[in-house]
Amino acid sequence: MANKKRRKRPRSPSTPAKPDTTTTGGTNIGRRERKDEARRARERARKQAARRARTRRGVSLLVAGGIGLGLVWFINRAAPPDRLSEQSQAAVTAAGCSGPIEVLQSNPPGGQHLGAGESPNYTQTPATSGVHAPGSLPTDPNVFTEPVDESLAVHFMEHSGIVLYYRQGSVPQEVVDRLATVANQERNTLLAPYPDLPEEQDLAFATWNRLLTCPEGVSADDAGLIARGFADAYVCTSVGPEPNASPEC
Repeated sequence: MANKKRRKRPRSPSTPAKPDTTTTGGTNIGRRERKDEARRARERARKQAARRARTRRGVSLLVAGGIGLGLVWFINRAAPPDRLSEQSQAAVTAAGCSGPIEVLQSNPPGGQHLGAGESPNYTQTPATSGVHAPGSLPTDPNVFTEPVDESLAVHFMEHSGIVLYYRQGSVPQEVVDRLATVANQERNTLLAPYPDLPEEQDLAFATWNRLLTCPEGVSADDAGLIARGFADAYVCTSVGPEPNASPEC
């Protein structure tokens, strides 16, 4: 049997050697890492700047809020409304009271003190301004059961205090008790009997150059509303020439 010739297999072309990319690839990786790190640094810087901006805005808002609150406090302290609330004014009308009015000064203005043995000669009843004693009424206690020295009371009004007067023996005890509650709860407010109130008056609420009087028959609820309204309108305001002189203002 004849030998078959073996076919020679074609030689496969030799696979070309792969280029050495170690150096090139390392360079690319290093460049990407540097880019990523730079990107992360930029992001960190952006977040830090945003945090600083938020902090500055927060501080600015706090400062502005504090200034606003301080301004409101100053305005309320220095520029009184000089009027009662609607609720208190309704009680004034219901009780037939006079309403808060400005009383003309018949004596020298605030700041002038009485000399030893000198009489103030007040022409107002009760007095709301004029020459007065060098001292002032204390704010503790807030409730007096005996009449007070009127020249001391006027000095107290000069310091933006208010005095709730009542006719002793004529005003029901429940009304006196309600006014005592107001005097104890409100700052720079005193309650005292005033035996020389005119016959047609049972209550008188006084501060510097302001006077509100009420006839007999005022209920305890109305008396309390009127007293609180009077305190809200005048306590520690610039109606008194020297509000800063009171430790309660």
